[in-house]
Amino acid sequence: MSNQQASNLTRDVVVVGAGLSGLTAARRLKEAGRDVLVLEGRERVGGRTLSRRLGDDVIDLGGQWIGPTQRRVERLAEELGVATFAQRCDGRKVLDLGGRIRTYAGDVPSVGLLGLLETQLAIWRLGALGKRVPLDAPWRTEGAEALDGQTLEGWMRRHLRTSASRELLAMATRAIFAVEPSELSFLHFLFYLRSGGGLMRLAQVRGGAQERRFIGGAQQLSERLAERVEVRFEHTVRGVEQSEDDVLIHTDAGDVRARRVIMATPPALADRIDFAQPLPAMRDQLLQRMPMGSAIKCIAVYERPFWRERGLSGEGLS
Repeated sequence: MSNQQASNLTRDVVVVGAGLSGLTAARRLKEAGRDVLVLEGRERVGGRTLSRRLGDDVIDLGGQWIGPTQRRVERLAEELGVATFAQRCDGRKVLDLGGRIRTYAGDVPSVGLLGLLETQLAIWRLGALGKRVPLDAPWRTEGAEALDGQTLEGWMRRHLRTSASRELLAMATRAIFAVEPSELSFLHFLFYLRSGGGLMRLAQVRGGAQERRFIGGAQQLSERLAERVEVRFEHTVRGVEQSEDDVLIHTDAGDVRARRVIMATPPALADRIDFAQPLPAMRDQLLQRMPMGSAIKCIAVYERPFWRERGLSGEGLS
C-alpha cells in the first residue's frame, strides 16, 4: 500500500471507503482481473472496527462480536486466518429497572408475571411480523408504507400495556441499534429482526449475535484484506462527476478517473460528498434521514474478575 498522490491515475474501478464492505468489493474485483484502487479518508482501514492494545490484551473500540447467523464474515475470518473465542457469559446478570436493582438468570429478565408474559408475547409477535418482510426487497412487504410510516415506539404504545415490557424492549433497541425506539422505522426494525434471526438471537450471547470475539481484534479482518489490494490513505473524497465514459473522483490529494466507482461509505458520510449529477430523489432523502447511531463505549480494566466470585456474568442492563 502506498500513500502517493492520486493525481492522473485511471482505474477500472475506484472504491471509496476502506471498511469491510469496500475492501471486500475491491478484493473480488481484483480477483476478477480488474484494476482497482481503494480511497480512504483516514490513516487506517477498518471503518467501524478499531482494535487497540491495552496491556497484554487487544481490545475493540468498535464492532467486535460475531454470531452464528453471520456466515459470510465467519467464512472470511477462516480464509484470512483470524481465529475467534467464546464470549464468557456464565453467571447471573444485573438489571436496573425503574431504579430497582435485581439479578436474573437466562436471557429474559424477571420483571413480574404480567411483564414477563407480555414481553414473551411481544417477542413472538415481532418475530411473526418480521417473517413477512422479504430480505431482498423489504419495501415489497404487505403494508410497507404504513409500517415505515410508524416508529417502533408507536407500535409499543399501541400493543404493550405494562411499563416493564416497554422498557425491556426499549433497552434491547438501544443495545442493538444505538437509537431510541422513537427514532426507528418499524419496517426497518422488522427487516433487521428477519436478517438477524429474531430479537432474541440479536440480543443473546450464547447462540446469539454476541457469541464470539476475534482473537487479536476485529480490525484484523480489514487489515488482512488491505494486504491484497491497493489502498490510498488520507484521500478524503469531496466530489464525484460522472460522464458517459467515466467517473472523476475529487480527493484532497488530487483527482482520480475510473470507469466505475463504488461508494462504500455510511449514508451520513456519503451525504457530505458533492455529486455533480444529482442523486435520485429517494436516494438523496435516504442519505439525509439515516443518521448513525449514538453510542459511547467505555473500557474498564480490573486486577481480577471479582464479579465471578459473586456468581455474576459481568453483564448489566439499565
